[in-house]
Amino acid sequence: MNKAIKILTVALVLQVLLVVLTNLDHFKSNDSNQNSRLLSLDWSHIDGLRIAGKDSTSVLLKKKSEHEWILPDYFSLPVDSVKIDELLDKLKPMHTDWPVATTEEAAKRFEVSKDNFQRQLNFLQGDTTKSTLLTGTSPGYRKVHAKLADQSAIYAIELSNFLVSASAEDWLKKQLLALDLNQVKEISIVDIHLTKPDKDWVLDGLSADQKINHSSLQSLLDTLTNFRIESAFGPSLDANQLQNQVATLAFDLGSDKHNWAFYEPKEGAYLILKSTQNAVYFKVNRAEAEKITTLKRQALIQSVTVPTAAVADPASTSPTESTNLPKSMAQDALPSLDMPDMPTGESPTMDDSKPEPMSP
Repeated sequence: MNKAIKILTVALVLQVLLVVLTNLDHFKSNDSNQNSRLLSLDWSHIDGLRIAGKDSTSVLLKKKSEHEWILPDYFSLPVDSVKIDELLDKLKPMHTDWPVATTEEAAKRFEVSKDNFQRQLNFLQGDTTKSTLLTGTSPGYRKVHAKLADQSAIYAIELSNFLVSASAEDWLKKQLLALDLNQVKEISIVDIHLTKPDKDWVLDGLSADQKINHSSLQSLLDTLTNFRIESAFGPSLDANQLQNQVATLAFDLGSDKHNWAFYEPKEGAYLILKSTQNAVYFKVNRAEAEKITTLKRQALIQSVTVPTAAVADPASTSPTESTNLPKSMAQDALPSLDMPDMPTGESPTMDDSKPEPMSP
């Protein structure tokens, strides 16, 4: 009995060894895949990214310089560098884990098939697509299912479809017109004229009893330095789209000058802005724009408090000076009469005798 058990045990061990040796290459391959990069690209040569959505929308981003991308199909406006850097910083070092599925049925279910995807990312070198990544449903917080178009393995990667929008407006640099006030020397808004001869701003036309309201001034400067656009209309607009001009601003940068003109649209809860900084018309948030367009000069002015004069000392007042004192103070100022001490319980009596008439 013991001999039979030993023989069976040896046979089992040999079978296990045979299975391991037979599938060794397969295990090595899977281990290699587990630690490989998702996108094996020479990133120094990737100069374009086209993102398509499931609703046939798409956007093209092209690299202009080391840290600058533009939207060639959207008036060649600049891309928000923070957004594109965030996306590439996630994708470049991304490694794959074990695939969650490999079948075509699973690809359709997770929306990462060629005909059914949520996002399609084409990485370009010139006009040539070097790799295509499909992203689909989310298996968890800040994760999506993803698959390379030419492979069957489906992975769950740390990414959000929100970061790979197919809309040009979402990639647009919204602070395109924001001002660097370190370069601005003058700001003019209707009857407001601010200058900066040194490090402090000066409001022209203040009287001796007025000074600049620094709180209101700082609010204006913050609006200008953080000013955002929402989208672009293009270099021309139909005259029917523009109503009356709301306000104009002028900025003097010493070596350069900028002008902003705000217009009411024919309809819509926004304003239209035309700036000499760019050739296109922009859509801007009305509430933010009105912090500038409705600003009144008086809001930047604060009255100077004049100290009241000290009350004169009565002791130093000359006899010829007229001094108006309260009744209580006047009574205190009367000389006191010295009365003789009277016995307790007695009161002074008045002499009722009449003076004798004087003889003629």
